[in-house]
Amino acid sequence: MSDNFNGLLSEEEASFLAMYEEDLEAIPALSAKDREKYLEKAKKGNDDARGLLIQDFMHTALDVTHMYAGQGILLQDLIGEGNLALVSFFKDIPGDVTAENLEARVTENLVGVYDEMIKAASDEEKEQAKIIKKTEQVAKAAKAMSTELGRKVTVDELHEKTKISKKQITDALKNTANKIEGLKASE
Repeated sequence: MSDNFNGLLSEEEASFLAMYEEDLEAIPALSAKDREKYLEKAKKGNDDARGLLIQDFMHTALDVTHMYAGQGILLQDLIGEGNLALVSFFKDIPGDVTAENLEARVTENLVGVYDEMIKAASDEEKEQAKIIKKTEQVAKAAKAMSTELGRKVTVDELHEKTKISKKQITDALKNTANKIEGLKASE
């Protein structure tokens, strides 16, 4: 079943995927007639029917996962969130879901969940890049000022000279475990 997502997976993820796919193979697919029957039962609150639908759509979740592999989120996390999305979807099935649009609605829901995950990961990556850039700026300024004065400088001195906020300087110190060359650790 797996093609290692065209080489996008680490060895660990590929191993996980192989085991996961093997587990999924043990789950028989429901026929269209069975899906319709279980959908009606699930809408009426039948937990067994919900469980069977969730299991049936785990294959769909894995198919959708293919589109998101290699975009900064571990495969295990994608699959886990996809499965949680299935549980949530079938817990509160929207009233307009029918046997005819079920596959499309589940897929749409999964895509929405995965899109949110990718956006959140991207936002976090951008925030980390800002922190690194600011830390590098503090380190460069501290080293230059320390070289100029021939001693380590304080947070207050660096702030006064560079107008970098004291909070940004102390955050940079924290981010580097107080290891910025030429800058005294806060006392």
